[in-house]
Amino acid sequence: MFTMESISEMYDRLGTKYLEDIENAAPPEVHAFMRLIPKGGSVLDVGCAGGRDSKIFVDNGFDLTGVDISEVFLKEASKKIPEGKFLKADVLELPFPDEFFDAVWANAILLHVSKDDIPKALQSVRRVLKREGKLHIRVKEGEGSKEIEETLKNAGEVKRPFTLFQKEELERFVQDAGFTLLSSERLPDDMGRTDVTWLKIWAEKPAT
Repeated sequence: MFTMESISEMYDRLGTKYLEDIENAAPPEVHAFMRLIPKGGSVLDVGCAGGRDSKIFVDNGFDLTGVDISEVFLKEASKKIPEGKFLKADVLELPFPDEFFDAVWANAILLHVSKDDIPKALQSVRRVLKREGKLHIRVKEGEGSKEIEETLKNAGEVKRPFTLFQKEELERFVQDAGFTLLSSERLPDDMGRTDVTWLKIWAEKPAT
């Protein structure tokens, strides 16, 4: 259900029409998150899509690297943000040195990772974070894994597989991976969908 190839093919197929649908739905907490990061610090945007959130970091002076598994999305991100660095990579095997980034922005990416692989994904993220580096996670609230159908303005009818989480469950995953929780919240949907609730966690890699 959740393979790099199947998710990549799905988003390559949805393409720029999907990017148009999400263009104005950047999480509003991004500006508060930036205040946790050293000025001009290095940020990894995991699952950067077309660079919507990446551009916000770049515009605020951060050194931005974006990764995604969709070639279409990476092409659009590179065009949109020439000063950013974008490459194809899977969150399970991030191709960067240990303790490389000041922050990781993992927005709506763990939705496309199977429950069994969540610990591996979080360890991958933890490895590339510097000590005291900050982590942002957003996922959808719910139970188990399922395919969800919705109709988007530009992309039309879309069926996508999601891993869904309960708040305490997500907190446990993050803490078990060795992070310190900074905050944990339930949030409304930024696209106005009344049937979608988001879970947002901010965490820190310990200093020792």
